[in-house]
Amino acid sequence: MDKSWIDWGTRCSKPYYEKLDELLSFASASKDISSRIYCPCKKCKNRDLFVIDIVREHLRDNGFWKKYKIWEKHGESRDYDGSLHREEVLLGSDDYMDVDMVRLVQEALGIAHVARPDAENGSEENSDPLASGPNETTKEFLKLMKAANQPLYPGSKKHTTLSFIVRILEAKVSNGWFDTSFKDMLDIFEESMPEDLDNCLICNASRWKDNDVDEGLELGSGLGKRRAVKQPRYFPLKPTLQRLFMSSKTATLMRWHAEKRTDDGVFRHPADSHAWKDFDSKHSSFSADIRNVRLGLASDGFNPFRTMTIPHSTWPVILVPYNLPPTLLMKQPYIYMFVLIDGPQTPGDKIDVYLQPLIEELKELWEEGVPTIDTSSNQMFQLYSGLLWTINDFPAYDNLSGWSTKGEYACPNCNSEIDSVWLHNGHKWGFGSSKRFSPEDHKYRRDAKSFNGL
Repeated sequence: MDKSWIDWGTRCSKPYYEKLDELLSFASASKDISSRIYCPCKKCKNRDLFVIDIVREHLRDNGFWKKYKIWEKHGESRDYDGSLHREEVLLGSDDYMDVDMVRLVQEALGIAHVARPDAENGSEENSDPLASGPNETTKEFLKLMKAANQPLYPGSKKHTTLSFIVRILEAKVSNGWFDTSFKDMLDIFEESMPEDLDNCLICNASRWKDNDVDEGLELGSGLGKRRAVKQPRYFPLKPTLQRLFMSSKTATLMRWHAEKRTDDGVFRHPADSHAWKDFDSKHSSFSADIRNVRLGLASDGFNPFRTMTIPHSTWPVILVPYNLPPTLLMKQPYIYMFVLIDGPQTPGDKIDVYLQPLIEELKELWEEGVPTIDTSSNQMFQLYSGLLWTINDFPAYDNLSGWSTKGEYACPNCNSEIDSVWLHNGHKWGFGSSKRFSPEDHKYRRDAKSFNGL
């Protein structure tokens, strides 16, 4: 793009206005008229955002900021040799799979050229001494480059994982994440996601409820409204636990509960609790290796829209490793969400269906374990994990445990020994025997009349 016009002496000529309009049209491409852009005049110096008309007036009255050489805030990008126009970077090709992302990473990091991991082997014309016999470091590098060239999702034709991230970062720099940035983000997602995907690419299951469309109505005709089936988002547990031992510092902290904890009878850590000690005494083979992970599970539902007029329920399922010291135990980096269940209604008693992948991994980690590298000692060991307890309110306890917290036997501790009475006037169950949990000298202990003789 021609930039000589910013040095012209007069700012009232027709050619100056034409160049100015060309810049503003370039900077506001794919934006609506109400969008705001950075003002590159001598006073604003790209510190403030204004609508296009205000920016035009500022450039006419104040002149262009001459130290602003690369117009990055207005859509221009730079490569290693200089600057490139937005069209050359983004609009030259709609297929981002053709971009050599491996070479891009190699040049950015200053790494010598290594053959692409998917290149054909055995050809004398394309032979490369580094590719023919890579060492361990090069093998790891090739492994990472192969992952960078994998499609964003199975069947993706436009984006790899790396090209998708680069595209988002380009939008971030161009827009400053202001006003229209979310619209640009949605446009990127739209061009990256599958079109008209009605079935799972792996198991071919339909993503729509079968009974939501009347018989005889064609899908997509607009006569019937389809509803997506409720589904959980699941994040694997085993790789997360393995990564805790891939850092020598974190691997050392995972042994803190046995090596550094002060055992003087004062409750400072879950390892001081009776439940932890009772668990260790009953499962001595598990507690023999102090690196085995003790987990706690927490879950509850909430409405993320801050208003009850929108029916929606989100249920995160969170696991916390209790091996860590108390200063890190409840910090955000060590609180992991492994299941996310969202939809217009709560999962209710069917939550066990959505927890099946997590339950299967927990059973496998308890019975078989998973080979893991402990970088603090540079040794492989078999990592096991056990779930100590769950943390939830009483209604969520109903869903997670399967024990009904309503009705005649609502108390899970008393079980069938509970003394419940149906209150005919109140139309609900009353539990008069709860006075037995009060201190022996409490006045309710001797007040049998108020408690129906119980």
